[in-house]
Amino acid sequence: MNPDFPVLVLPKPIREQRRAERPRFVPLPPELVQRRSEVARVLGVKISSLSARLKKMSEEERKAVFYKLEHDQKVSLAGTGLKEVVQPTPNITIAVPRGDDLDSLKQKLDAFGSDPLKRGQPPNATLGHLTDIREAEPTDRLSEDLFSQYKQLIKKHYVICEVELISLKQGKNQQRGEIQEILRELESAFASGVHGNLFEHEEIKGTCRVVIRCTGAMFENSSKKRSGKPKSVGLKRNPSSLPFKPSGETSMSAIWHLSRGQTQILHSCALSTRA
Repeated sequence: MNPDFPVLVLPKPIREQRRAERPRFVPLPPELVQRRSEVARVLGVKISSLSARLKKMSEEERKAVFYKLEHDQKVSLAGTGLKEVVQPTPNITIAVPRGDDLDSLKQKLDAFGSDPLKRGQPPNATLGHLTDIREAEPTDRLSEDLFSQYKQLIKKHYVICEVELISLKQGKNQQRGEIQEILRELESAFASGVHGNLFEHEEIKGTCRVVIRCTGAMFENSSKKRSGKPKSVGLKRNPSSLPFKPSGETSMSAIWHLSRGQTQILHSCALSTRA
């Protein structure tokens, strides 16, 4: 090194957290704006009925309720009292209620149908893309991929899945406590390997990625159950890590929940199967 020309020391780079891109605003077409009152009236009748039914339920019964929303485009659920947990297809959203009624959703829909337009658009404009809402059946939680291979899957000796657990509670400690409860329920449901195994898990900001294995019979029975707590949602098709190399080539999505305990897995991914 030449002492007359010392090495230039550069400052360390500053890494900024990348912000999530805000969804682009897509205006409602004029024909939909013109019939917004009718849209709000039809959907309002359904929501009022669902809300009345929800109010009559006990707290434990409400924890098992989830709704299927059908829409032409993405619908914002902010301030509606619903929390999205999974979107199995671009036109279907599975959501759970935050409270004991759907009054907030009804109010936003009423405003969409009757409040004055601003720049040619109604308030809560994305609700115009909502075409139907109803209390989901257990079979609604099955994806298109699962429908095509479901009969073969339930006959397998076991199914290996990677799922993502998520807590709906508020607060870091409360979320972590509920996730730990879910993991204990998973272990209990698997009955020390009789019905399945929990291999590994990784907790990140209120969510937990878990690699599990369960029998095809348990998968079938679980997918037909309604009771349970909506605490978890699906992750992705490809596992980030596995403690072993799975055999088989089967890959599909599923939405199911355990028949034991009170854990509900709303969406999961079958990574491999073995006959």
